[in-house]
Amino acid sequence: MIFSRVRLDPASREVWHWVRHASALHGALWRAFPGVHHDSPNARARIRLLHRVEVNRSAQEIVLYAQAEPVPRWDTLPVLGTPQIRNVDAIHENIRAGDELAFRLCVHPRVHRQQWRTAVSPTEREPVGAPVVCARAYACRGVGAIAWLKSRCERFGFTFDPESVVTIDERHEKIKGEPHATTRFDGRLRVLDAEAFRAALQNGVGPRKAYGCGLLTVAAARTP
Repeated sequence: MIFSRVRLDPASREVWHWVRHASALHGALWRAFPGVHHDSPNARARIRLLHRVEVNRSAQEIVLYAQAEPVPRWDTLPVLGTPQIRNVDAIHENIRAGDELAFRLCVHPRVHRQQWRTAVSPTEREPVGAPVVCARAYACRGVGAIAWLKSRCERFGFTFDPESVVTIDERHEKIKGEPHATTRFDGRLRVLDAEAFRAALQNGVGPRKAYGCGLLTVAAARTP
C-alpha cells in the first residue's frame, strides 16, 4: 500500500472547491491515477483508494492524505512542494495484538431509524392515506458519534477508551440529495485482532469512503 501526504495549493480556487464539496474532490483524485479506468465498477475498491483532507485555515494549509495500491501521480493536481510518498506494507505487517497506537479517523457515522409516515402514492404497497413504516438515515454527532464507533470498533480489530477520544464535527453538506456529515476522531486505541486491524487500515472504516471518510491513520502512542 502506498501512503501519501500532499500539500495542496491554498491559492488555487479549484482546491477550495474541493474542500467545500467532497464529491468534487472524489472526481479530481482520479487524475492521480491515469492508468485506472475509474468509470468501471468498483474501481475505487479495486485499488483500495482512501483519502482525507485536513484544513488549517489560520496557517492557510490544506493537506491531502491518501492511500492506494498503485503509485499516484500527484503532479496532476495543484500541489505545493514535493509530496511525501512511502510504502506502508511493512508497518502494517509489524502491528500486533496488544499494541497501543495514536489514531485519527474521519467517518460518516450514520444510523437508520424506523419511523411512521402516510402513504401518498397509489403505487405504494399500502392504500393512499394508510400509515407505513420507513427507514431514514441520521448522522450522529458528539457523544453519539463516539457511541457509533465504539459499537463497531471490535469488528475492525481494535478498542478504545471513549474518555480518551476527541471528536471534531467537520463537514456538513448534501451529496446526491442525501446529508453528508463527518466527524473526526483523535485518540488512542488498542489492537485486539491484528489481522482484522490490518484489514481496516487497508480497506477503511465505515461508509462514504469515496467522499473522504474511512482512512484510519496510526502512529506510535506517546507514553503518558
